[in-house]
Amino acid sequence: MRQIDAANATITPQQAQAFLSGKTWRSTESSSGQHIHYSAPDGRDFAWFRGQERILAGEWRIETGPGSKGQPVTRLCLRYPAEAAHPISKAAGGQWYCRAAGSVFHWIPERANGDVLGLASRTQAPFELHLTNLTIAQLKARANP
Repeated sequence: MRQIDAANATITPQQAQAFLSGKTWRSTESSSGQHIHYSAPDGRDFAWFRGQERILAGEWRIETGPGSKGQPVTRLCLRYPAEAAHPISKAAGGQWYCRAAGSVFHWIPERANGDVLGLASRTQAPFELHLTNLTIAQLKARANP
């Protein structure tokens, strides 16, 4: 936990932007299984969630806001305006869901440059994600046989 607290206290907005911009990334934080994103440099986010048959089109941004103890931290924010409910927070889809970047990045075991899974050009998920965590290379091989 100290490692996450230290990351939350030290990650700058510029570092967070560089960490995600133009990257395909997968998060293993969720108890419902991994989710995969392509975060385009222009602020669009394309997300593939377990149990979803389609790719969700949304937005991402980096901001400075209050952390869990009220101190200012760099935060990653996601929203999916076309969705009735945000896939992570379950709040209205158009509301920004923001978390301290260090906490989020702790659960991102892998990133790749570019849209390696073609999420920005898909409306349908290539297959259904299950609880099993697959690497980006495994996802790519299965999505593009």
